Amino acid sequence: MLLERGDFVFIPLGSHHQSFYEFGATRILNVGISKRFFEQHYLPLLPYCFVASQVYRTNNAFLTYVETVISSLNFRETGLEEFVEMVTFYVINRLRHYREEQVIDDVPQWLKSTVEKMHDKEQFSESALENMVALSAKSQEYLTRATQRYYGKTPMQIINEIRINFAKNNWK
Repeated sequence: MLLERGDFVFIPLGSHHQSFYEFGATRILNVGISKRFFEQHYLPLLPYCFVASQVYRTNNAFLTYVETVISSLNFRETGLEEFVEMVTFYVINRLRHYREEQVIDDVPQWLKSTVEKMHDKEQFSESALENMVALSAKSQEYLTRATQRYYGKTPMQIINEIRINFAKNNWK
């Protein structure tokens, strides 16, 4: 499963998973909670439709707060337990009010920028898919998963829409 900045997921006990990173520095906040503690304190708060290992999103303002706290110098010595409690409370609260539809502002900036740059005639005319991959600085597979996740389309569908709109505008 592809996780983007601000995503969180519950990995059930006994599950096997591995992490890999394609680009740049990555931080993962991994919080382990015992099954008994989870069932006692969190399970009653979760919505009936909660699905383990499904990706959920966090609010950008909260994510910025988490990143700020984690990067502070004395974080590990002073407020770790309180911070973990606050993060887990936020995550549970977010799950209780979770909606399936995504807000358009959740689209990563790199993807918005790539699609915007693809409107340049030089980008969408020849070798358009290769140009889009180069502009995104991601692998073609990663780009495809991201465009399907955020736009519900493949990169070629986006490119073809850009081409069609360009042709319509020139025909008028």
